[in-house]
Amino acid sequence: MNLNNKRTYHFYKTKDNSLTLFNEYYNDFYHSKKGALKESLYQFIYPIKNFLKNFNNFCFFEIGFGLGYNALVTNYFLKKLNKNFQYFSIEKDKELIEFLFKNCKKFKIKNYCKFLNEIKNKVIFQDAIDFDFSELRNLKKDFLIIFHDAFSPSKNKELWSFSFFKKLKESNFDFLVTFTSNPKVRVSLFLNDYFVLPTFRIGKGTGTLALKNLKYLNYLNFKNYTMKELILLFSNYAIPYETKIKGKKFPFKVKNKKIKIIDENFYKELIEIKDLNIESSQKFLKGKIQEFWMDKLNL
Repeated sequence: MNLNNKRTYHFYKTKDNSLTLFNEYYNDFYHSKKGALKESLYQFIYPIKNFLKNFNNFCFFEIGFGLGYNALVTNYFLKKLNKNFQYFSIEKDKELIEFLFKNCKKFKIKNYCKFLNEIKNKVIFQDAIDFDFSELRNLKKDFLIIFHDAFSPSKNKELWSFSFFKKLKESNFDFLVTFTSNPKVRVSLFLNDYFVLPTFRIGKGTGTLALKNLKYLNYLNFKNYTMKELILLFSNYAIPYETKIKGKKFPFKVKNKKIKIIDENFYKELIEIKDLNIESSQKFLKGKIQEFWMDKLNL
């Protein structure tokens, strides 16, 4: 299906009573069915809310404007704190924005129509794959925060690959916040020299926070890795998108969501990493992942 073909958008009421839409091209919803507005708050603002409260002068760049809920929640949260910030987004589906303008009253969100009109000039209508992220370095703000809100990795693989994150790294972002816990995504971020932490999200599982350094660690809301999450980072399940590996051994195998431990010594090493304080464990984990995967991927 061509993304530019005319199509029908289908409304869906989520559990927090806010509406989302279904995208026919990606065969996916724009938000969690457990709560569209809650998703924006808990999965994008909550992980960095203490940082936002304690610092100032931010630039947000969102990959995937969608319905604009992340921008709406960010705008509300930071204006309430009287913070200085800018917001920009990249979105390839211009037809979606036109639909939102025509139907904004149906969403029954206070000032939503007005907000869309105010922010429309902050949206770049282009495929993120083709965007030059080095241009973001020219934005004169103290902190650059990326909201990565593309469709799920299984549906939109090109925006979650090692090569895409390498390109995104040209922006020199301070934080990247996203909803997914996909090990392929986390490994790709580690391999691009970022520290990667699990964050809270709606329902089960975790989201992901990538940061350039650990300087602001005490201002972030994150969870420690579970052993299952650590094991997945070194399993066949974490082979980065757009990468093929043949004949390589893994210390853990994942099949039908079941984990099989092959290397007991490697398992003991992960237990030791998990038992360290978060700063030490992150440094060890990043080094271990880079060593393990760079060898297998010939990077």
